[in-house]
Amino acid sequence: MKRSVFLFTLLFLIAGCGDQAPDGTVVNGPAAASTTVAGAGTVIYRALDFQALDDSGKPLPDIDIEFFSGGVGILTDLDGNALNPSNPGVYKTKTDDRGLGRVSLLATIPACSGTVDEIFTASARGTVRSADFLFTATITLTCS
Repeated sequence: MKRSVFLFTLLFLIAGCGDQAPDGTVVNGPAAASTTVAGAGTVIYRALDFQALDDSGKPLPDIDIEFFSGGVGILTDLDGNALNPSNPGVYKTKTDDRGLGRVSLLATIPACSGTVDEIFTASARGTVRSADFLFTATITLTCS
């Protein structure tokens, strides 16, 4: 009897993980971007859609998707407000009915430190289980 209860509980726990992506999940995302700016300020890349798909290409709705930012960028909503103010480089949500998770990326560019142009990068990585996609923005600051 104890073994039956244990096996039933184990099966229930495994079946209860419905918000997790299956093996073979793929994440697709936006193409890389390149921008040139003339001075210090911010650049926002709005509505970066990352889509989780199963191994047959079908969208995966209502699963966990986690985002990480890198370089000079933070994860924001469409208006440039941090999605996670206590840690603006990390954001976790669920995919919508089309398998999409959406973030925007706000890059803060400092003032020129000389007369040579400077290059900065900002990135957003969408991760589902062990699958991920990296969006990279290259920002050239003209200082001459």
